[in-house]
Amino acid sequence: MNRREFLKKGLVGVVVGILFISGCGNLLGPDYDVVLEVFIEPDKSVYSVGEHPEISVKIYNKTQKPIWLVGSLEDSDIKWRYPYCWFDVYDEKGTNIREIIPRCGFMSNLSKENFVLVQPGQFFDPYMEGFSNDLFMTIWKPEKSGIYRVVFNYSTKSDDISEWLCPASDEYCIELFHKVPKDIELKSEKTIEVI
Repeated sequence: MNRREFLKKGLVGVVVGILFISGCGNLLGPDYDVVLEVFIEPDKSVYSVGEHPEISVKIYNKTQKPIWLVGSLEDSDIKWRYPYCWFDVYDEKGTNIREIIPRCGFMSNLSKENFVLVQPGQFFDPYMEGFSNDLFMTIWKPEKSGIYRVVFNYSTKSDDISEWLCPASDEYCIELFHKVPKDIELKSEKTIEVI
């Protein structure tokens, strides 16, 4: 093996190592591995044109320790504040048909009631009572027949407390905020048929 081949193989090894570390960032954390899985389920697989699909969401804690999470808050669905929690809907052409629903711009501050401790092996519904729905999904009624791809997204990828609207004066809220893992990015999708 000449020097050029050696350097080439060494560079490949370094790149692979970096990719492995960046892809497994959760595993390097001091407290626990953040291993979550999200499931979405429509209330049925076939709908009529003009019928509203109900989609349930469950985030599963696959770790051996409890994890603090925050559900969908006002305007989480349009990514004005964290956590980002929204649906995209794609038609058969691959076009995202999600519409932006006008908002008043008022958003409540993050509060201690917004934090939920999800135990190991338990499910968390980010749209359960006390949290905000994705407004588009509450009114969406497919106007055309076809196959639609429904994609749910959830992200906590910001450690900027202002992007969560956490009040600087609420010490308990700040304490809980720091317990929420800031490297969660989940996605799940299902297809539904409209006839």
